[in-house]
Parts: sequence; structure tokens; C-alpha cells
Amino acid sequence: MILQMVLDGSVLCEKMGKLVNFTVVDEVQSEKALHTSVGRQLSSLCIRCAPVAQGAILYVTELASDSEFVASAAYSTLTPCLLSLARIIAKHQPSTRQQVLDLVFIFLRHSSTELSYQKTQALKEQCLRLLLWLTTLNQALSVFYGIAQRISKVGNSEMDSAHLRYFFS
Repeated sequence: MILQMVLDGSVLCEKMGKLVNFTVVDEVQSEKALHTSVGRQLSSLCIRCAPVAQGAILYVTELASDSEFVASAAYSTLTPCLLSLARIIAKHQPSTRQQVLDLVFIFLRHSSTELSYQKTQALKEQCLRLLLWLTTLNQALSVFYGIAQRISKVGNSEMDSAHLRYFFS
């Protein structure tokens, strides 16, 4: 059973990487409803199976770490979906929360010249909201430590004063 879930999760992650966007669900879907979209299937599988959730976070981290992804046309529409999937995984699979935190900091480092200022700010604000949400899941020390590390670096573009105000207000 677990082996089949892991195999299904791998296939769904590969399909997800080729999409422009997808929809996630925050609850386990019935078998009939699962055949509607890749995002619904993957998020439901991640809720039910910790190894699949772990694999999905690893896949998304690899995708987000790729400079070609940041330059791709799908970046602006796929990133909110990936962050939503990470939020759902962190909610239902506590062992993945540190990896989700690391993933958020990867997304905060991104800067794309192809995106408008408003779209870039919207993506960064979604990352900051996910950081705030992680603080409610017993990750407050890790979140604040990560932020402190990033603002203590000179010339750091990950978190500017506007992002700090947004986070702390």
C-alpha cells in the first residue's frame, strides 16, 4: 500500500512540474474526487502519507532551487501553488516543517526581472504569511532565527525593510 502511494506520488510530482498551476485541497478527497486534478490528488496523498509528503517537499525544493525555474514563464503562476502545497504538507505532516521553512527561504531569495514589482511583492508576501503560519506550528524559534540570519547579512536582498514591516505588523 505505501509503495503504491509513493509511486503514485512520484508520478504526480513529475506531472506537477510540467503544469502552469494547480489546485490543492486541505482534506483527504474521496477516490472519485481524486481523479479531477493533479494538485488535488497530490495534496490529498501528502495528507495521508508522510513519505509522499517528504518526497513532494524534496521535489519542490529541487524545483525551486533551479535557476531555470525562476526564469521560466510558469514561475509566477506555479509558485503560489507550490507554497500552498507546502503549507498543507506542513499542517498535516509535522516532520516536514523544517524543510518547508527552508523552502520558504529559498523562495524569498528569488528575484526575477521578468516579473512586475507587484507580482514579485505578492509572491514574497505569500512567503512571509507562510512564515507567520509556521510560527503557530511550533516553528517560531526557527523562523525568527532564520530571519535574524538573513537580516544580519550586509547587502542582503532576501528581506528588505518593507518585508520586515509586513512580517512584524
